[in-house]
Amino acid sequence: MSESFILLGWEIDTRRLTIALPTEKYKRWNSDLGMMIFRKKVSFALLESTVGRLNHAASACPLMRYFISRICLALNTWNITNKSKKVERYLATQVLEDLKLWKNTFLPSMASGMNINLITYRRPSFLCWSDACPEGLGGFDHMGHAWRFKIPEEYKEAVKNKNNCLEFIASIVTVWQTMIQKRSEEEECFLSMGDNSSSVGWLHKASIDPSKNLPLFLATRKFAEIIINSKSCIYSQHIPGISNTIADALSHRFDLNDDQLTKFLNLSPTPQVQSSYRLSPVHPEINSWMICWLQKCNEMKGSQKNTKEKEERVWRRWIDYSINRI
Repeated sequence: MSESFILLGWEIDTRRLTIALPTEKYKRWNSDLGMMIFRKKVSFALLESTVGRLNHAASACPLMRYFISRICLALNTWNITNKSKKVERYLATQVLEDLKLWKNTFLPSMASGMNINLITYRRPSFLCWSDACPEGLGGFDHMGHAWRFKIPEEYKEAVKNKNNCLEFIASIVTVWQTMIQKRSEEEECFLSMGDNSSSVGWLHKASIDPSKNLPLFLATRKFAEIIINSKSCIYSQHIPGISNTIADALSHRFDLNDDQLTKFLNLSPTPQVQSSYRLSPVHPEINSWMICWLQKCNEMKGSQKNTKEKEERVWRRWIDYSINRI
């Protein structure tokens, strides 16, 4: 009988009810990740070993599996021969960013010990609803604390066709805002609900090329940091749009000021509205991050536009040259 023991490569503490990576294993893995990030290149043998290690670590926290797919993709594109296993290749920027997240956030969390209550099925501590549209975002929790954010005019063009991403951002901000407002304790469980199936699924898995939807992956890394650093866990659930009327009003009704919208929603017959319902401004830290995210979307939009214009100029020159030759 023992309070602490090693089982299948994990250090189990039955008094603290935690599961952790053994210290020596953590130091060795973290050192290898640091070397890969510093050199920006790796051999097939080391990358293959790293994928196995990260899969092992993610078995104690499903959220971490989200950030293994791009590393595995880099491994699968390698043409394996006896010689190439020792030949080093440079890693893509997004793969390096995922490795940094593992080194700086995930592995330290696993080394300090992950509470077993966070990796078992349980009743949620907080219920959160959210919604978004090209005009703005909004959400609230079951305690009646609501927020909304109107997208500035200069960024609307950049997010014009990114409604799924905006819905995902709304889910993140609702959970984040609840954490700050309620000063939630560690080991809380959040249930995020929304009427967009893509954003609900993205809270757990995204099989999308990062080069085609980089804003999504910028948001997911921030979301992972929030959940892991707060030592919380999250579930998600899709609900019909007709059942998401409060969050829908928060993200659309910018023609009403805060007092008018609060009175309007308090008169709503939906059971989601509590007597303690109130609309609060977005926390300054969250507001700053959202503006930064929108700026990056704007920069990417401008970069894509310049690339397209350059391609069109080259194409027109080729056509003119062909016509002159004829």
